[in-house]
Amino acid sequence: MTTTIEGLARPAPRADRSARPSRIVPLVVATFVALAPLPLPAETPLATLTVTASGEVVARPDVAVVTAGVVSEGRTTAQALAKADEAASALVAEAAAAGISKDDIATADFTVAPVWASPRPGGSVEATPRISGYTVSNTFTLKVRRIADLGPLLERIVGKGTNTVSGIAFEVSNAENRRDDARVAAVAAARKRAELLADAADQRLVRVLTLAEGSAPRPMPVVFAKAAMSAERAVPVEAGTQTIAAEVTITWELAPRQAP
Repeated sequence: MTTTIEGLARPAPRADRSARPSRIVPLVVATFVALAPLPLPAETPLATLTVTASGEVVARPDVAVVTAGVVSEGRTTAQALAKADEAASALVAEAAAAGISKDDIATADFTVAPVWASPRPGGSVEATPRISGYTVSNTFTLKVRRIADLGPLLERIVGKGTNTVSGIAFEVSNAENRRDDARVAAVAAARKRAELLADAADQRLVRVLTLAEGSAPRPMPVVFAKAAMSAERAVPVEAGTQTIAAEVTITWELAPRQAP
């Protein structure tokens, strides 16, 4: 028996791929070109001028620092110490009576040392050294804030037992303010010299690039050596003067001088 089914669509015959028209896909190729940076024009170096100069001011000291004390000797440390204490107390009391503030009186040194006996004539060189006594030294620094008071003070303390005065140093109380004056003078001197040099080179100063303070020596206190003194003799005192200095180093930018 044969059965036929009508109405069923038959599949379409496969088309021949070779017969299809070809589709062209454009190909885009990106090309990267590395561009080397163009060299920048070299900068012209700045023309500069560096000058070092110093400034000075002369000041008269108005403060004196006295180093004074007592040296006492005794057969024992207790005896030497008792004598030293008595003389040191008198020194401090006289300084206070002369108007020296307690804050301006300070112990500078205190020592105890043996006194060695000298070898006896004709004795053995190899004899054992022998202590014959002791010395006690007590030293103070006294700051005198009025130079006119220094001479009378020395007379008073020497008259009361002070037997060592190792030196007198004079200072300027407002030294830092005077040093500021020296700094201003140093800057002015540096600029004056810079303008002179720049003008000679047909240049002009444009601006300050760097400014530094140098290491100008600080004024050392004027020290007077110990002199023989007694209570019956006036002690002449001369403070003299001190030079306070400052140093600066300044660098300027230069430019050609403009034609008039």
